This record gives sequence, C-alpha cells and structure tokens, in this order.
Amino acid sequence: MRRGGGLAGFWWTLLVPVAILAVAAVWVLVVNRRDRVRRLRRQRNQCVRCGYDLRQSPGRCPECGRPPGGVEDPMYASLDSGRMRTDWPVARVDPLRPAPDERLVTVYVTTNDRVAGLLARQLESRGVWCSVRAGTSIGSGSEVAVRYAATTVDVPEGERERAEVIMAWFRRPAEGARE
Repeated sequence: MRRGGGLAGFWWTLLVPVAILAVAAVWVLVVNRRDRVRRLRRQRNQCVRCGYDLRQSPGRCPECGRPPGGVEDPMYASLDSGRMRTDWPVARVDPLRPAPDERLVTVYVTTNDRVAGLLARQLESRGVWCSVRAGTSIGSGSEVAVRYAATTVDVPEGERERAEVIMAWFRRPAEGARE
C-alpha cells in the first residue's frame, strides 16, 4: 500500500502549503494593522498602548502609565512577571540596610502591586535593599489633569545602578521596538 498516493496525497500536498501561506498572511495582516493603529493613535494624540486621549495629560497616560509616543521609560517599563517568578539566583545575597541619612530613589512605578512585590523580592535576593510604597499618587503638578494610584519600588541612591541592571534582565521588549 502506497502512502500519499492518489487523491488523498494530492490534497495533502496542496493543503499544507496553502495552510502555511494562510497563517503567514494572517500574521502579516495583524502586524500591519497593529502598526497602522499605533501610527493613527500618535497622529490623534492618543496613547499608543491603550488609546486614551492624551490632550489633558501630555506627560504620561493616566490609564496605563506609558509615556507619549511609545518611548518606554525604564522606570515604567513592562517587566516579565513569569520570568521573575522562576529566575532566582542560586545563592541569595542578603541586602544591607541603608544608612539613616541615605536618600531613597524610585526605580520602578507600576499599578500592579504583585509585580512590584515580585520585583522587590528579586532585588533583595540579589543583595539590593528596597522599599515598596503602595498607593503613591503619580502626576507632575498642574499640567497633568489626572493622577493615578501606583506602587513604587525605591532603593538607596547608591544601589540605583545595580537595581536598574537587575530590572533590565526582567524587562520585556518595548512594544514599539520594530518602529
């Protein structure tokens, strides 16, 4: 008995390439639509990520926290929580408490308390002391009409660079990286 012969073999050899082409075409259409939507949102002064009208809040989208134009500020970057849950150091390094007069600086701002807590545990397991403050009101004075509650992760000023290197390891690629 021959496999792939006859009418069934003909349809199989025709169906597989057509299916692959169809999937590729759909993927191209989805990517092009996404890029077109982003371009239109920029032209209309809307948030690239969520479409919120940014005329009253030019500094940052009050809905999702993204800076205008799609340029991702590391302090507000999207972190990969799945990777943060699984990628732990082999040996934990105990962080040193900051001196009482050492200033704390904010290295991450999010509206997701779980991501902030997970980042804090990752930083501390790698030897960076940090503080998580929930319910911080984010906005920059009178030019931002809407403020939103956020959770911040703060580290001692001397540890900022180490914290940013650790955060870069868990950062998702920016949505507009292809643009």
